[in-house]
Amino acid sequence: MLQLTEYFPCLGEKERSELKVSHMEIFRFDSKLIETRNPWDSELCICGLLKVFSHGVAGYAEYVMPDTRKNIDLVQWASVFIHLKGLSITESMRYVQDKNEAWGSIRKTLVESALSDLISNLNNPIQQLERVSHSRERSFLFDRSQAYFAF
Repeated sequence: MLQLTEYFPCLGEKERSELKVSHMEIFRFDSKLIETRNPWDSELCICGLLKVFSHGVAGYAEYVMPDTRKNIDLVQWASVFIHLKGLSITESMRYVQDKNEAWGSIRKTLVESALSDLISNLNNPIQQLERVSHSRERSFLFDRSQAYFAF
């Protein structure tokens, strides 16, 4: 029987340069989910999840930021990530390196974390299957999100 890990041997630089970011999804969680999962006042922050995909595998990263603007536009806030679509994982990591000033530390760290998680999951897809909890399933995320953007 063919093992899942045979599809994804440990990725070296060459493999990372060939695998492209196919698409991304970002969720902004509703306040009920925030209240149950986080110790801080949910009225003062915005949080959610970014998923970055390549070769049918996803990398995940959560974000939390102060709610300095009451009606933050998730599409506008996340639109800077569109430039990563179609880039290789290596190119994506390089692209993000110089974006701290333009994007701010929250967005830069968010994408770096999601790409690092993607690399880890591509290296060990069984690990991803074991780690994906109910709270990361798409239907659960949709049910608890105020906003969603796919690109």
